[in-house]
Amino acid sequence: MKKRFSTLDVFAAVHDLKELTGQRVANVYDVDSKTYLIRIQKPGEKCFIMLESGCRIHKTTFDWSKAQFPSSFTMKLRKHIRHKRLECVTQLGVDRIIDMQFGSDEHACHVIAELYDRGNVLLTDYNYTILNVLRPRTDKETDTRFSVQERYPLEAVRQDISCPTKDELMERIKKAKKGDSVKRFLAPLTQYGPTLIEHSLRIAGVAQNAQIGVNIDMEESGAAKLLESLQLADQIFNSVRCNAAQGFLIYKEDLRTDGVIVETYQEFHPFMFSQFSEMRTKHFDSFSECVDEFFSKLELQKADVKALNAEREAMKKLNNVIKDQQDRIAALKVAQVEREEMAELIELNSDLVDKALLVIRSAIANQLSWKAIDEMRVSACEAGNPIAASIVGLNLNSNEMTLLLRDPYRPEIDAKKVTIDIALSSYQNARKLHAEKKAAEQKQQKTISASSKALKSAKIKTKETLKVVHIKAEVMKRRRVMWFEKFLWFVSSENYLVIGGRDAQQNELLVKRYLRPGDIYMHADTRGASSIIIRNKLSGGDIPPRTLNEAAVMAVCYSSAWEAKVTTSAWWVHQHQVSRTAPTGEYLTPGSFMIRGKKNYLPTCQLQMGFGVMFQLDEESVERHAEERKIALAVTAEGSIVNQDDNKDGEISLSKSEKEKNSDTQTDDFPDVQVNLQGIIGKGNNAGEDDSCTIIQIGPPVQRKSAIRTVNDMRDSDKAQKINEMKENDKIRPMTHRQKHKAEKIKKKYGNQDEEERQLRLMLLASKPKDAENFERKKINEKLLEKMKKNVQENRRPSQFEHERDKLAVEEKTESSTRLDEEEDDELLKADVAVMDAEETKMLNSLTWRPLDGDIFQFALVVVAPYQTMHNFKYKVKLTPGTGKRGKAAKSAIALFQRDKSANAQELNLLKVLATDDQISRNIPGKVRVWAPQLNRN
Repeated sequence: MKKRFSTLDVFAAVHDLKELTGQRVANVYDVDSKTYLIRIQKPGEKCFIMLESGCRIHKTTFDWSKAQFPSSFTMKLRKHIRHKRLECVTQLGVDRIIDMQFGSDEHACHVIAELYDRGNVLLTDYNYTILNVLRPRTDKETDTRFSVQERYPLEAVRQDISCPTKDELMERIKKAKKGDSVKRFLAPLTQYGPTLIEHSLRIAGVAQNAQIGVNIDMEESGAAKLLESLQLADQIFNSVRCNAAQGFLIYKEDLRTDGVIVETYQEFHPFMFSQFSEMRTKHFDSFSECVDEFFSKLELQKADVKALNAEREAMKKLNNVIKDQQDRIAALKVAQVEREEMAELIELNSDLVDKALLVIRSAIANQLSWKAIDEMRVSACEAGNPIAASIVGLNLNSNEMTLLLRDPYRPEIDAKKVTIDIALSSYQNARKLHAEKKAAEQKQQKTISASSKALKSAKIKTKETLKVVHIKAEVMKRRRVMWFEKFLWFVSSENYLVIGGRDAQQNELLVKRYLRPGDIYMHADTRGASSIIIRNKLSGGDIPPRTLNEAAVMAVCYSSAWEAKVTTSAWWVHQHQVSRTAPTGEYLTPGSFMIRGKKNYLPTCQLQMGFGVMFQLDEESVERHAEERKIALAVTAEGSIVNQDDNKDGEISLSKSEKEKNSDTQTDDFPDVQVNLQGIIGKGNNAGEDDSCTIIQIGPPVQRKSAIRTVNDMRDSDKAQKINEMKENDKIRPMTHRQKHKAEKIKKKYGNQDEEERQLRLMLLASKPKDAENFERKKINEKLLEKMKKNVQENRRPSQFEHERDKLAVEEKTESSTRLDEEEDDELLKADVAVMDAEETKMLNSLTWRPLDGDIFQFALVVVAPYQTMHNFKYKVKLTPGTGKRGKAAKSAIALFQRDKSANAQELNLLKVLATDDQISRNIPGKVRVWAPQLNRN
């Protein structure tokens, strides 16, 4: 299946993109880490440019799902190209590189898309100096660096390669090896690509698998034939390059067992090549329409193809069962016929059989060795003894011999080998074979009876499997993976989204990207606890206590407390108290955070989680569940919690033994929380705030050695505190004679300065005044002008103030530009966050845990949440720490849900789809025990 552009495709895409020149960029979005959407518009019209690094670029009208939060690269693109016009679109040489220019003159920016190899996207200024790059790298061949502040090497792109001449082809043919593929031979000589070369060879009459020296002569005639095909390829190449192209989509059809035809797109091209003439094709007026259709249906068709493969696998299993039963019955029939034929031959040759038995028995009775008996048989056979000639093999280990017998009444039939038991007579051997024939006949009857039941069961199972496969394919088309599903998550009973990290990397990502103002950060007082975030609603307000308690259970259960089966408590802080900035002398590992200020502790939580099912409703059914998850009581978050203020660092005064005791206790009780002391914290906190500081680390338990180090830090902080106190005491001591003399000089020199002029002077000297934050920079120029007029009247030189004014003007302009850019970025982020919050709320409102009659569901999904949240769930089981495996627990729970007599057909179908998902158990904390009525009933 084709998934990336060729050179011809780039030609066609550039022509289509040129139609968008003159339109203005409205916004930029990212679909994933390497795919971006540029929304451009003009009055009455808007369109998107889809750009996937290393693969494709084209116009699109499909509604692509966008990332929940824009990446840093997307924000950089927005900053530089938003509101600018698309001036031109060009291809660099004949490489698969497209240059889009936004803006003009010195304000122009270029977005360069590389569609070869691993691909890349670069943002440059008007001089092609790289401002940002998606994948910084260094070209090994040319040693060219593609990174910020480097110039993009336009001269390194591949230029046009002309069609080789007949003489050049002759030289290459002479150097080629006999038997080389013609396609492989022509590929490095041209830029046409394998598809166009194959087309031109077909038109020129060259076989598809033609070889140099075999199908193509290594003389002038062979070169002439290849030159003819290359000239045709060159005409098509230049035609697509110079003119707008149409689109041709190649696809195939497969028939499902239920009669539904499944289309699977294979390739897309800007020209109808001869090798696809016998395949099914779709024709489009423009190449971009063709590519947009191909990639927009790709994900949906993946579900169809997956369902088709599962269907084939199920049918293959059924056919194997049928074939196995048929083979068994056929083998029993053959055994019956063989036994009957051998018994008849023994009866017809009874005299010969008895004589042969007598000879072998006599030899055994004379105690001859088995080797001697065989030698005696061979010598007698050479002498022409007919009895010896009929014995073709001896198997004295099992007391058997093999005779070659024929029907005396039908000499035209070949003789047949018959195994004879030496201990039995000829008639006894015949009777034995008749008994085996009868036993095979009875076994055949039993096999036929059993096989009919087995086939019926296999057909029922296959039919059920096919039904689930078809339902799953339809669900997968409607199913969109929600952004929070990659984390630990649940929806609280009051419709708040609670998410947690699976590991240190996800904890880091949660705080950096998804922790917003107004959100709550929660953590458990135990090692290995996950970082939990309660996402506040767009309207803001306090998080209700019930949601806080439910999130606390999640924080405790996703920690080492689950495996240890020990209950503990959790605490929460506001968003602004969480920081990734390490204090002086400290290093924060990934997933670790600095908590400043008050921690709000919650009561001890029980280790009880729940495993349940939620359904996503369609738009018509959402209205009936509007008040399903509402806030129970309008109580503030602080009303039901226990606040524990950490002691200020300056108030710690313990004896050495008390310090060691308390330090040990803290390390044992809260191994994952280290208290930072005064030597670590700065003095920038606002009055009234708690100055305590805590480091939250995700990792192994803290050893005793680290506790001793904490005691040393406390001792050092005491020393630092004493030094500070001494400095304070020095400030209030009476001035010496030298200090008085210095103060008089300062008063004499700056006595005429007022406070405002002093602030101006400090600002000009790049010195930060005490109240710099409250000082209004916009009044600087006015004040300077007043001072300049006054100084001119006093015959002072104004040149100094002019220089200061110019310097301030430049600084003001730079700061103003930077401030405007930051404000614009903030506005963009706020707009995106508002839209995404609305989408998130809509998404949460579409999920229900209590389906009603008449509801229409899009899909079902498994949720693992605190059991107290699942009070109103229709399908739920309780999970507690135990010894059972997660996968087995999830399967037993789904099997229990399927046995629910109140489940309707729609719910049962979605539950069957969940039963085939191997990811339903990944959010279960660890080894578990499942609690539910009638759990183990068959």
